[in-house]
This record gives sequence, C-alpha cells and structure tokens, in this order.
Amino acid sequence: MKNLKWRKLLVILVLLGPAMTMFIGLTIYPFIKNLIWSTTFFVLYKPASQYISAGLENYKDILFGIEFWNSVESSLVIVFGALAIEFLIGLGVALVLNERFRGRSILRTLFIIPMGVMPIVAGVVWKLMLFPGGSLISDILVKMRLASGQLDFWGDVGLARLSVMAADIWGWTPFVGLILLAGLQAIPSELYDAAQVDGASQLQRFTHVTAPLLKYAIIVALMFRGMDLLRLFDTVYIMTQGGPGYATEVISFFIYRKGFSEFGVGYAAATSVIVFVVIFVIAQITVRKSGIAA
Repeated sequence: MKNLKWRKLLVILVLLGPAMTMFIGLTIYPFIKNLIWSTTFFVLYKPASQYISAGLENYKDILFGIEFWNSVESSLVIVFGALAIEFLIGLGVALVLNERFRGRSILRTLFIIPMGVMPIVAGVVWKLMLFPGGSLISDILVKMRLASGQLDFWGDVGLARLSVMAADIWGWTPFVGLILLAGLQAIPSELYDAAQVDGASQLQRFTHVTAPLLKYAIIVALMFRGMDLLRLFDTVYIMTQGGPGYATEVISFFIYRKGFSEFGVGYAAATSVIVFVVIFVIAQITVRKSGIAA
C-alpha cells in the first residue's frame, strides 16, 4: 500500500515537475527578487548597489512624488476611456452577431482579425496613419469637413491620448465582444419567448432578461480588459514614447523609464509592487462583490 502511494506521488511529481519548475523560475523567483530590489537603492550600472538597503524610502518617494501621480492620471484617463468605448462597441457587435442572418460566420471571422495583429505592428500602423504633416486620418477628417486642417496628433495632449486609445480599441474590442457574445449565447431562448408572450418590447427584453443574465460576462470582460489596460506599454512605446510631455506616460511606461532610461531599478521595482498590490486588491473586491467567487 505504501509503495502504491509513493508511486502515485512520484507520477504526480514527474507530471507536474516541469510546469512547477517553470512557474517558480518565471513567476515566483522574479517576483521575490523584485520585492527585494524594491527595498534597495539598486542602480542598474552599479551592481553592488542592489545590496544597499533603502527600507521603505523608495515607496515614500513614489507616493509623495508628483511623477508617479501624473502617470496614474494618464493611465486612468486612457483606461476608463478605452474601456468604456470597447464595452459599448463590443456589446453592440455581440448583440448583432448573436442574431441569425446570412453571412454571420464571415462577420464573426472579420471581427476577430484585429486580435491576431501584434500590438507592436498595430502601433506602427496607427503611428503611420496619424503621422503629423499629411496623415491618412487627418486627410479623411478634412475631406469630411470635420477638421479645418492637418491635426497634430503628437503635439496635442487630448489628441495624443485619443490616438493611444484608438489603437487599443481597434485591437481589443473583439476580445470584449467575444466574451459578451459567449454570455449572450448562454441565455436560454425560452426566456425571450416567454417575455415576448407577455408582451415585452425589445428594450424591455434587454433590460429585464439580457442585462441581468449578462452580468457576470460583463464583469469578467471589464475586469480582464481593465487589468490589461493598466499594463499597457507597447502601444505607448511605439506611438508616443509617453509624450507630448508626460501626457501619455502610463504607469507601465513610467516604470520602464525609471528602470531602463534613468537606471533606477530599485525605484522601478517599488512602483511595480505598488501597481501589483492595487490591481490585486481591485480584482479581489470585484470578484467578491460580484458573487463570481461563490
């Protein structure tokens, strides 16, 4: 009996060993190392500085410094702006694709194409379309008489933020739409039939049947996209480099600048720890309050 238990344990270790080794090596160890660095004065070009203890000095400098809060403001504007538009467009497209009509499968395929484009490639394409002094988007807006001349997408704070949001919305609205579509298809058609028999209008069917039963799909879509947007980096790096000024310097780009441009690894590590804690707390509160955990 004991030999059988040991054999089962050995099989489990053999099967889980490679995955656990990768998980520890690629996730747990870097996280612990980052946590240690966050309490040091580690400067990238001074390896010995990683052993100089800073206590909570980095955290104090971050929380009482204006640069971090500027990046928080930029992140929140871009996150909430992009998330709201992605949700509205994704919900609208999901409602359309949930109906039965000829060519629906083709439209579904076309809808998810942007998800297959790498964010860096998408960023380059959008940068070319918005390039000052003769951009495609400016020409279209001028011909539609929505603009009087060429727009400076990289020199204006509002336009720069809208540009970053537009690139993200184009690439990730299909993700939100697919989650909501899956939620819609899980709703039993009998409920709609019963509501129609009771004389409910299309709007009433949406508000009293669709919306309540789509609650969890909406929460999942918004939570995943919100956390992903807080990690937004590649689009900003390619398109604006955080400019004009620091208008589009989101938190991830702020961490990159502090760690790899200004070589303050300890400071950058502390910032990443703060961001991790905030995202973790928000995710936990969302899951618990929504009832998903139950």
